[in-house]
Amino acid sequence: SPNMFHDLIFVHFKIERHCFLPKWMKFRNLKKFDKNKFLEDLGCVSWDRLFLCNDIDRMVDYLVETIQSLWNIHAPVSVTHVKKPPSPWISKELRTKMKERDKLRQKFKRTGLEHWGDLFRRARNEVKRLLKAAKARYFNAIFSTATDPAIIWKSFRKLGLGASGIEFDEFSMGIGLDEINQFFVGVSNSDPVPYVEVPSVPFHEAKFFFPFIILDEFLPFFGYLRSTGHDDIPGWLIKLSLPVLGPILTYIYNFSLQHSVFPLAWKKSNIKPIPKVREPVTPNDIRPISLLCSMSKPLERYVFTQVYEFLNGNNLIDPLQSGFRAGFSTQTAVIKLVHDLCSAVDCRKITLLVIFDFSKAFDLIHRSRLLIKLAHLGLSQSAIDWFASYLSFRSQTVLGKCGQSLPSYNFAGVPQGSILGPLLFMCYINDLKNQLNHTRHHLYADDLIIYRSCEPDNVIECINWVNRDVSSILEG
Repeated sequence: SPNMFHDLIFVHFKIERHCFLPKWMKFRNLKKFDKNKFLEDLGCVSWDRLFLCNDIDRMVDYLVETIQSLWNIHAPVSVTHVKKPPSPWISKELRTKMKERDKLRQKFKRTGLEHWGDLFRRARNEVKRLLKAAKARYFNAIFSTATDPAIIWKSFRKLGLGASGIEFDEFSMGIGLDEINQFFVGVSNSDPVPYVEVPSVPFHEAKFFFPFIILDEFLPFFGYLRSTGHDDIPGWLIKLSLPVLGPILTYIYNFSLQHSVFPLAWKKSNIKPIPKVREPVTPNDIRPISLLCSMSKPLERYVFTQVYEFLNGNNLIDPLQSGFRAGFSTQTAVIKLVHDLCSAVDCRKITLLVIFDFSKAFDLIHRSRLLIKLAHLGLSQSAIDWFASYLSFRSQTVLGKCGQSLPSYNFAGVPQGSILGPLLFMCYINDLKNQLNHTRHHLYADDLIIYRSCEPDNVIECINWVNRDVSSILEG
């Protein structure tokens, strides 16, 4: 209609572009890495020294030294100055044209002839056009097919849009790496609990023993290797080397379980500090990410599977624990709780509910008490001794931009970033239900909810019953 007026709508949207800061980087040049040659050299190594050894620490040290020496020969460490972010949309053909452009520019600068200048400008314009088109095709392909929000946001960050990951810089904080490491381990060591003797388990009372590992059945446990620990051996290299290393690692794993010892080298972790805020000031503003050795992960996953199947098969796990269990999740926890609350409402009852948030729950576990609880669950003495070795003498080192801290030991808690950590925590908190005599409960990992429904006229009495269980939890 000619009598209708439309106001022009303006939108101001602030988009921050994050500049790439040049930096020095260490990397291994894999362009000339010949996996067949690497496997051939690895297959020529004599492993008699390892098989004749009765000390698992010397076994692992020899294995790591052998792999590292060959790794350094076939893929030596290089240092480069990275001035620009990676550009995965640049193809080999495009790089060739960029080199031709650079040659023409050099000829033009050297001779000053307009002929070469004209050729250079044409080549430059063509490269710009091809670069723009290649970049557009690359991101169009990602955004048109990506359904995972994480991939989409990662692509935005590659474009310089959105909040990029905050890098840790110990120099801007003015705090040494040793001080940061002491802060991290101080969480576990701040309130030491007196040693509690773990009683031995009679053989006839034990229900769980570690079975012997067979290589063919064990191979699937190598499929989850991702991170690189302090030994600088990546998970993919171990998987590549399985035709040679498979029997050797299986021998070490069986030795570990049969003699109830866990190698010291696999108890060391690298801590990668991740800032929680844009400008961290204190160590409390940093989140520690633990990186463990890849070689220990298959053994941990095997132990996890065996122990979990034993606990689950014998109905020893609290049925109201929804964390760390297959088929359970936050959804199952919420559905159960909402169902109970709605059932109470249908009966014209009210529900009193208390939510517990245990601070640093994983870091404050008393290890001797954990071993006692494992014994009560039916684990054999050899299995308990293995877990005792697994938990003891664990050390960590904080990595910075230009160095690393001295190693520090923690004497409480379960290892962060480990496969067995969640299972051990679940075993530790599993008997919490025994302290609840007057309320119902639900657990998701270390998050606990207790609740009790009652008639409106009985609310004071209900509060007293709930408080009794709260006191029982706090005292326990």
